Amino acid sequence: MPRLYTYVVRYDTGFAPNPYHGYCTLACCKPDLRQNAEVGDWIVGIRSKSKGPEPCATFAMQVGEYLSREEYWNDPRFVSKKPRMDASYKESVGDNAYHFDQETDEWIQEPCQHTEANCTPSKRDKDADLKVNCVLIGERFIYWGGQGPELPTFAGEKLVAARKYKYKYGPEVVAEFLKWYDGQERLRKGKRLVGKPADKDMAKRKRLELNRALGG
Repeated sequence: MPRLYTYVVRYDTGFAPNPYHGYCTLACCKPDLRQNAEVGDWIVGIRSKSKGPEPCATFAMQVGEYLSREEYWNDPRFVSKKPRMDASYKESVGDNAYHFDQETDEWIQEPCQHTEANCTPSKRDKDADLKVNCVLIGERFIYWGGQGPELPTFAGEKLVAARKYKYKYGPEVVAEFLKWYDGQERLRKGKRLVGKPADKDMAKRKRLELNRALGG
C-alpha cells in the first residue's frame, strides 16, 4: 500500500506544484516531504483556510520519479519548466530554476517565483528549496487549482491540511482515497488540468516585476 501525504498549499501560483507541460512537479518548497516521499506514494495539496473554510483539494499526484536537481535541469523533458519572465504565464512559473555552477561551487537560481523583485534570490525560499536535492515528478495527477472539490471523509477520517505535512494515514483511508481519485479521473475523462491557480494574479505580478528588473 502506498503512503498518502497531505499538506496545505499556502500559495497556489502554479509554481509549487507546477502542473504544466505534461507533468506535475514538486521541485520547490516542502523539502522534508520531497525527501521522504517515494515512487508510488500519493501527495494531496489542500487549499489554505484563508481561501475557504472547507478542506478542498488543490491537486493530487502520484510520485512517478525522483530526480536530483542536476538531473532535472539537464533532462530535455523539463526544458519547458525552466522559468522565463519574457514569455507566457505558464513559462514564468516554471520550477526548474536551479543549476550548479562548477566554477563558483554554488547553486544558481534563475529568476523565478522565489526571486525578489530586484532579481536577488529570497534567502529563506532558496534555503528551503535547496535543503534537499530532489524533485518529485508525476504523470498521474489532477490539478484543480482554485476550483478543487471538497474532500470527503475516507474510512471516517478527514484528510488534514497540515502546514508541514501528514502521512500517517491507515491503509483503509488510503484505499478509499484511491477509489475516490479513480472516480475523479473518470469524472474528468482523464483531463489533468482542471482549474486555474487560486493565486495566479500574484504570479503574474511577480512576472511583471522581474521582467522589468531584467530590462524587459
